Amino acid sequence: MSDLQQKTVGGVIKTFKAHPGFLLSIAYFSWAVIGIIYLIVFYANFNIPILKTLEISDVLLAGLQEPRVSLALFSALVLVTFIYYSTLWSEKFKNKRPHLFTGKRRYFFNLIFYVPKNIVLFRLTLIISLIAYFMIFLELFIAEEVKRIKTSQSNFVQAWQNGGPIKPQCWSGNDSQWKLLGTTTRFIYLYHLTCDETIMVTVENVELITLESAQDKKEASKSDD
Repeated sequence: MSDLQQKTVGGVIKTFKAHPGFLLSIAYFSWAVIGIIYLIVFYANFNIPILKTLEISDVLLAGLQEPRVSLALFSALVLVTFIYYSTLWSEKFKNKRPHLFTGKRRYFFNLIFYVPKNIVLFRLTLIISLIAYFMIFLELFIAEEVKRIKTSQSNFVQAWQNGGPIKPQCWSGNDSQWKLLGTTTRFIYLYHLTCDETIMVTVENVELITLESAQDKKEASKSDD
């Protein structure tokens, strides 16, 4: 382990080796937090105050229910790991070729092969980079999913209540197709594309949910024409 590597993560590795249960607790807590962040950002696009509707069980499972959370975190970890090991490689390069970092060439090579002297600042940079990249990737994944929902690229559903389909308030016809945004322990969240309307229905009040693909929806519209 190089000097920079020892100073940066040596203590952390020793702590986790001595207390593996602590590592699992931190990992699970982090997973739950980033899952909640996903829920807040996603449902904000549909004006749903999701935090007010969550139960403790929803909070604990938030990070495990949505694969985009894992994908965003994994993507951020890959980039931050690349930054970290690139810095380690720069340290080795400078130690093996000190003659290149003298005279007029020193500033040029120091710019390319940067090795931080302040370890605390370097750790802080890695953490901030991880958070920033995670939020960027998460926002991109959420934006793509919201676009799919609002452009008929995802499946339609019909939700049944009191013996009939649930209909939006703005629609006077027979169209009762919704987009299923998600569920929690207590609620089902539905979005109506035509009316741009979002509703929350308690789970016990929904008798049945039937699935209809976007292709089926298009074919039905053509047959009506």
